[in-house]
Amino acid sequence: MNRFESSEPFDAWLRSLKDRTGKLRILARLTSAEQGNFGDCAPVGGDKSTQKRDIKKAIAMAGNL
Repeated sequence: MNRFESSEPFDAWLRSLKDRTGKLRILARLTSAEQGNFGDCAPVGGDKSTQKRDIKKAIAMAGNL
């Protein structure tokens, strides 16, 4: 079982969505992922040239949790 923690920018974005159905689908997908079902997903992100920047950003985001 996975546990996802929300962030204020994500919460603000989710609250700003006007499409109620879309909002519910996003929340359902997150619940499904927490239970280990990530569905059809593929890796995203850059390559080796962006790795340092990505790691710095991830560390900053983790520090805000």
